[in-house]
Amino acid sequence: MLATRFGLIVLVTWALVGCSRETTPNVLAPSVPTPSPAPPPTPPGVQTFLWGMVIDGSGICVPNATIEIVDGQAVGQRIRQETPCGAWDYGGGFTIKELTSGVALTVRASAPGFVTQEETFVPTPGPMYRAVFVTLSRE
Repeated sequence: MLATRFGLIVLVTWALVGCSRETTPNVLAPSVPTPSPAPPPTPPGVQTFLWGMVIDGSGICVPNATIEIVDGQAVGQRIRQETPCGAWDYGGGFTIKELTSGVALTVRASAPGFVTQEETFVPTPGPMYRAVFVTLSRE
């Protein structure tokens, strides 16, 4: 009887030890993909530029338009719009270079036969062009 009881204890112990181990050691549980961390925000103060166009109410570039920076960074610069221009063509318009991102500037757009208009922009850095528009109405 002692031998039977001993055998039973060994059998139960062996079964428990055997069951407590993984039976398929080479099978991995599927992992949940972790999202990529968002890129850190670009700090203000990075050098950038502003590209834009002076257009009329129908979205067409205004020939002979002049852009003057009247407030904020780069005050005093005057630029003549290059024509023809088109946002879809990435051509023409005006470009204000060597600007500090996050710092506002106000531009005044004017052209013969149109009402002068002022707009304030805050340039942002980035790999993609983002056009800004100043819309003039006829006098």
